[in-house]
Amino acid sequence: MFFQREPRKNSVLKKKTQQVAQLILQNSIFEKNSYRLILTKRYKKMKNNIYLCTLLIIGALLFSCEKNDLDFESDYGKSYQAWLDFKQSSDNSYSYTVARSSWAGPAWETTLTISGGMVIMRNFRYTSMEGLSENFPEENLEWVEHENELNTHGNSPASEALTLSEVYQKAQNEWLVKRENVQTFFQAENQGLISLCGYVENGCQDDCFTGIRIVSVEPLLGNK
Repeated sequence: MFFQREPRKNSVLKKKTQQVAQLILQNSIFEKNSYRLILTKRYKKMKNNIYLCTLLIIGALLFSCEKNDLDFESDYGKSYQAWLDFKQSSDNSYSYTVARSSWAGPAWETTLTISGGMVIMRNFRYTSMEGLSENFPEENLEWVEHENELNTHGNSPASEALTLSEVYQKAQNEWLVKRENVQTFFQAENQGLISLCGYVENGCQDDCFTGIRIVSVEPLLGNK
């Protein structure tokens, strides 16, 4: 009887040993997976922090470059705020007139009409015909372009069909950018809005101004 029960005891012991080993293995696998999950979360968090820091550094560098590379920065900032106020009060609907002239005598004006932030008309006329040839085409002395025909007078000295928002963009990104060997100008005499903005290269003699001179800005009637 004794020798018949011994194999059964060994079998039970072996089975329990296997169960314990299996539990140990499962716990080990669980711990490894938990550790991997913790490492993955920490890596993602660290990666996000690095990405955020990189964006902040790049933003700071860009802001610093823009700040240091702009002439009349303070004046431009005040005028830009005046533009935002005017844009809101006029419902982004207005007209403005740009004046230009040449050393040879002729002078001209371009009036842009904007409705809802879109240029809908461009009027051009010569205010002085001094220096123009006697056979200068009469139809080129004064003309009007409507919305569906803007910029069709390609050979005219008329100003571009820009909104004031685009004018301020060009002022910031082009006309007021610091550069060597130039004289830069900025005035805001249209109730705080740009009246003169641009530059002249040193030593240049004739028709050297690059920029814009705005002589008037008016909200459209019915949009005040």
